[in-house]
This record gives sequence, C-alpha cells and structure tokens, in this order.
Amino acid sequence: MKDLRIVVLHRGFVLVGFYRREGDYSFLEKANVIRHWGTSKGLGEIAMGGPNEQTILDPEHEGEFHYCQIIRTIKCDQSKWNGYCDEGL
Repeated sequence: MKDLRIVVLHRGFVLVGFYRREGDYSFLEKANVIRHWGTSKGLGEIAMGGPNEQTILDPEHEGEFHYCQIIRTIKCDQSKWNGYCDEGL
C-alpha cells in the first residue's frame, strides 16, 4: 500500500496524494490540490476523516516538487479518501 499524505508546500500550496521521494524530488501520484479545506479543526480533520461537503479538491494526476519546498506532511486515513485519491491505476 502506498502512503497517502497531505503535503503543505512553500507559498501555501496544499495537496493530497500518494507520496514518494526520489533523491531531491518528491512526487504525489493521484494528486489533488486542496483549494478549500472546509474544516473547523484544520487539516488533521480531513486527514483522518476524509473530505467533507465543504472541501474543494482540484485533480492534478501527479505533482512533482523539490524536497526543500515541503513545509510539512500529514499521513491520511486512506479508507476515508476512497474515490478521491484512488490507487487503482
């Protein structure tokens, strides 16, 4: 099973997807930009509970960025994200 994470990047970009790192670069497969969290308890709320009715996700297929652009990552409960970041392909 791949590691589903929310990744907060430099300049406020927030993405969710299956994380991997290769050397100086990180990748998010089946990625979505989290345009609007829709939470009252921060990113941890959707990391553990999945997106809610107010969460707005913009699909991006795969994201690539330099490792030093990462501010933080949050591991997600993958079962709560079924249908949003499916590992299928």
